[in-house]
Amino acid sequence: MNKNILLLIVNAVVNYSISSVSATSDNTARWIYNPYTNKCLFAQSSLNQKPLLKDCDDTSSFQWYLNPEDQGYFRSATGNNKCLNLINYNEGILQVGTCKNDDYFYYTDDGTIYSTVGDEYCLSVGDENDANLRECEMIEDQIWTIWEKNPYNYYNVKTQTVWIYNNKLNKCLNPGNNSSFKPVIANCDNTNRSKWQIPVSGEGFFKSLSNKRCLSVQNIKNGDLIMTECNQNSIFNDITSTKNQESIISLLNNNKCLGLKSSNPNETRLNMNECNESLDDQHWEILSINPNNIIRCGSNGNGEECPSGECCSKNGICGTSKAHCGKGCQSEFGKCDVVKTTTTTTTTTTTTTTTTTTTTVKTPTPTPNNQPNVNDYDDTPKWIFNNYTKMCLYAQALSNRIPLLKECESDNLRFNWYLPSSDSEGYIHSSANTNRCLNLPNPEDGRLLVNSCATSNTFIIDSDGIIYPSNTSDEFCLGIESDDITLKDCEMIEDQIWSFWDRNPMEVINVEYQKVWIYNKNLNKCLFSGATRFSKPIIAECDDSNRSKWEIPVSGDGFFKVINKDWCLNVNNIDNGNVIMGECNNNAIIGDITTSYNKASIVSPLDESKCLGLSNSNSIDSKLSMVKCNRNNKDQQWEIRTINPNIPRCGSDFGNCPSGQCCNKDGICGTGNDYCGKGCQSQFGKCNQITTTITTTTTKKTTTTTTTTTKRTTTTTTTTTIKVSTPTINSDDIPMWIYNDADMKCLSALATIDKKPQAKNCEDGIAFQWYFSPYPKGYIHSARYPDRCFNLMDPAHGKIKVSYCEYADEFEYDLDSQEIHLSTNKNKCLNIGDGDPTNNNGAYLVPCDNSSKEYLKWELWPKNPVSVKSAEYQEVWIYNSKLKKCLFTGSQKTYRPYMANCNNSGSNKWRVPISGDGFFRSIENGYCLNLSNSSKGTITINSCNYNAVMLNINNSYNKNSIMSALNKNKCLGKLEGNTNEMNMNNCNRYSSDQYWEIRTTLPNL
Repeated sequence: MNKNILLLIVNAVVNYSISSVSATSDNTARWIYNPYTNKCLFAQSSLNQKPLLKDCDDTSSFQWYLNPEDQGYFRSATGNNKCLNLINYNEGILQVGTCKNDDYFYYTDDGTIYSTVGDEYCLSVGDENDANLRECEMIEDQIWTIWEKNPYNYYNVKTQTVWIYNNKLNKCLNPGNNSSFKPVIANCDNTNRSKWQIPVSGEGFFKSLSNKRCLSVQNIKNGDLIMTECNQNSIFNDITSTKNQESIISLLNNNKCLGLKSSNPNETRLNMNECNESLDDQHWEILSINPNNIIRCGSNGNGEECPSGECCSKNGICGTSKAHCGKGCQSEFGKCDVVKTTTTTTTTTTTTTTTTTTTTVKTPTPTPNNQPNVNDYDDTPKWIFNNYTKMCLYAQALSNRIPLLKECESDNLRFNWYLPSSDSEGYIHSSANTNRCLNLPNPEDGRLLVNSCATSNTFIIDSDGIIYPSNTSDEFCLGIESDDITLKDCEMIEDQIWSFWDRNPMEVINVEYQKVWIYNKNLNKCLFSGATRFSKPIIAECDDSNRSKWEIPVSGDGFFKVINKDWCLNVNNIDNGNVIMGECNNNAIIGDITTSYNKASIVSPLDESKCLGLSNSNSIDSKLSMVKCNRNNKDQQWEIRTINPNIPRCGSDFGNCPSGQCCNKDGICGTGNDYCGKGCQSQFGKCNQITTTITTTTTKKTTTTTTTTTKRTTTTTTTTTIKVSTPTINSDDIPMWIYNDADMKCLSALATIDKKPQAKNCEDGIAFQWYFSPYPKGYIHSARYPDRCFNLMDPAHGKIKVSYCEYADEFEYDLDSQEIHLSTNKNKCLNIGDGDPTNNNGAYLVPCDNSSKEYLKWELWPKNPVSVKSAEYQEVWIYNSKLKKCLFTGSQKTYRPYMANCNNSGSNKWRVPISGDGFFRSIENGYCLNLSNSSKGTITINSCNYNAVMLNINNSYNKNSIMSALNKNKCLGKLEGNTNEMNMNNCNRYSSDQYWEIRTTLPNL
């Protein structure tokens, strides 16, 4: 055969093989979109050209074939054998060229894109609108979203401001609070919380004017919703194009409609449920004005007609949209669109059968003669654990006592509870006495008791770990206040999130962990974490990447946690053996390998008859699951290695190291002082040379001293890290937002360790909260990861990383200059990104005499500063109805406010937030209530800053107290020994001077 023909055939086979693998991974073309630049990844027409960022369009140059759930080729839609190629990892060079074997990339749920070569660098936007790999800091130009349609179809559309109204329930769609970002149904009003931006026509985003986030489907299978940055899961159909013109339907599933999460009469949470026109909660309409101001017509409006030119909808509302003038329009009360009707006559014979169905519904409402049966519950009692406090719920010995939070114990039934299943309603029984249940007798005071189940109410535990009482609105849930469990406004913050354990959680959390490789000797491969959260673990070639390294207990059961991530090997469904990279919770407890039946199996306590192995041992698939244990299956046999199994070994059992390498005391080959210095085994490799010099010195006392000097060959490094005693957080410290007013940004901690603190738009989440402890000179801890602190890793360039606190540096906050500097060097101050690509979007140290002085000023806020500054405010009187007095501003700045008879002057009028926490600002002088000394309670009229944030009165412990965000144990009342001036005193519900109301009109005395 001709040599050239043979070569062509071989090339064709290779190319077909590569393109076939790519095509079968996923046959849907997708756009790779960068929201920061508002551009899409673009493949140039010629081969071996760098990928670019351009304005998105519908051509194939912007479309890519990839599997968002797994690693694989990123193949351009412009050609079957045209892929994203990594040319040089260290320099981050990318090209679009011929698809190469194993040149894989993967997309994570963080929105980052990595090469399988390593996870230190990720896809980034270059200086010339090209794409490259750069150190992954998870900043805006490194965050990508994957789309099955051109994103410009949704971002670049004409929008309108509307109310999304449920006429049946007389409620509006509301984005919920800024901590949970869970949408709810609420009363309609004129605030931005009731207003949305939606497309003028067609499908698109439902974007809240309040928090600028979009209604998004978090999990279409169970219908979970969340308010997020707008993405592909945020696209909803045009309401007027749905079957009944009143349904809100996601593109992800045409059979699910927006409605209430449950049929509980107090329910306000929303969910995507199976569409059912008979349900009132699934009927929505779009209104251009506040529903409270709409003109009613027809039978719902006392027979009134609409104004000229408007239509009367089937719901009796005047308007001009398709929903008003189309199907169901009442023509006798206004105009309607002309509808063409075709009449067809059909003769049909029908036989009617009537069936009567009796349904018995079990009600959870207890009566003294109908006590709930604990046998209806899971037969395994649970520890109810709060990770924020590291404590468990405890039932006291006597009935009718409050439940306590205590350090978890293993052999004490008072820590054990029988629970209803997730998202179902039921009683929470004490295991110590199953006739006693958790109870909320009076939702108004929020006080919980453990008493007779016969008089108790039920609770709902949702999949997020939130516990809701069934006898009150789901705007309230169980949380912690001053170490007591109580009913609080539900914000899904740390003290309101609970987990449920089959054993004492501290037996797993408070154990010593070690870094290891989990090795399968038979297959010569290692256990790898999945590439993304919720993905499956795999078995692959051992290497030094973080995906192949794990933290596991030194001995005993515990978590198998992947290095540098908050992910654990998690058995999320033991029945089908499904294993994912998930939360480190009860489902993530793995048995000690050395105590398994064959001392080589990875087993979950949830079912010890199942072992970790290949999902299909006869397949090339590398994904792992919990399968039936079989001692003969090679894929189920594991061992723990404290070093990479692929690193060469040496010593009497292994032999010599490769040429030029040293054998250290542990029998591992390598180079450098750790291998070639002290303990080096010279018989199995080279070692550092040792030179000994003997010097004799004679002193005047004729004493002879012999000094021996040993000289070794060493390796020098440029950075020295000093380990210090691990700093801790003072118990009375509160988390703060570190805010730069010049840039209007807050510092945020990334999930990945050893990354710089990010300067980002402020949010309410825990990633934006920090402990400065002790204050004002101490360590800066991440509230998200309290064991991580500010660490000056590169002093020469001022680079700060968020790393383990045992290596942290101490900082000091200067109250006068508002600068944060090193406690050991007051000439170096914290700055914010200045455009330098090495520091942009992050915090770093610069000389304090830097010309950009405004960027050196930082404010420490007890609340998200942007939410306080941008809140909607109203003009009010702050009134004490017990004493019939109003709160007055001080006569000048730094003077105390005082109490006096109410009048219509500006001195007793204030601007306070319509909802939420914020400033109490005087109408007369523009100053705010300001807590200048938290411990003494000194309250004055002063600047509207971080010391001036007051809690919403309705959210206080008795709904009538004025409290500072800086100290939630003190309430506004009279200064001791003074009849009128005010102070922050210890809260006392019986003190009449601490009882306040917000009045929008002058109190009638």
